[in-house]
Amino acid sequence: MLNCTFVTPLDREDIHNLICSLDDVLDYIDACAQRLNLYKIASTTEESLLLVEILVKSVQEVEQAVYKLR
Repeated sequence: MLNCTFVTPLDREDIHNLICSLDDVLDYIDACAQRLNLYKIASTTEESLLLVEILVKSVQEVEQAVYKLR
């Protein structure tokens, strides 16, 4: 009977907090992209490119973590 029952490794509250935090991050990224478009920013600084690299690596890590939850 125990083998047929799925028990989530995370509490519902933890899952909710994770989802809300991820949503906030996505909102910030979207707001940044909209501002870049609004102000017609054509080129970026080296520092901003480094931040984008960190962001891409972070998204890849989150993707792997979410996949492993299955």
